[in-house]
Formats: sequence, C-alpha cells, structure tokens
Amino acid sequence: MDANGGNLVIVSAAYTSQTCHECGHVASGSRDSQAVFHCVKCGYRTNADTNAAMNILGRALAKTGGGTALDVEDPHWRPDEASTPSTQAGSSFGVRAVKGIPRL
Repeated sequence: MDANGGNLVIVSAAYTSQTCHECGHVASGSRDSQAVFHCVKCGYRTNADTNAAMNILGRALAKTGGGTALDVEDPHWRPDEASTPSTQAGSSFGVRAVKGIPRL
C-alpha cells in the first residue's frame, strides 16, 4: 500500500450482500441467486458480488470522509464474461472515478 500511495481501510462486511446499493434496503430476499441481486424494495438489479463490493466501498469511503458509494458509478462488464469478474489482463470490470473521488 505504501508503494502505491494507498490506504488500507478495514470495514465490516456484515449484510453487504443483502443491502441494496441503490436504496439501502436490507432483505435476504433480494438475493435471486448466488450471482444475482434484485432489490425487493426498489427493483435495482445487478451482479450480487458487485452490489456487495459497492456497499463495502461505501463503508470505506464513509469511514475515510471520501464521499459515498452512491457517488461512484456501477462497474460494467461484457455479458459474455463469467458471473464473477475476471482477474486477467484486459478485463472490463472496474470502478470508474467520479468527479472529486479518486480512482481506486
């Protein structure tokens, strides 16, 4: 982390897979499957791992005063990719920086 100028922020992952990144509603019924998150309150639908990661990012940003995860756009990936993001070079998965929030 020191070499890249980053900071390690420890946050609780509790309920991040059941919390809607879009509206904040918490419900175990929002998990359509292991791979799909579909909010029972607002209808927001996305990859379940992406939703949980955005919630974890939001907690880290709130803890450091760096904004909120609602300020960060959802990552996008090609539909033909696996249900979990690829770690290979060239993967289109990632979080894009939004004005005022540095790229992670």
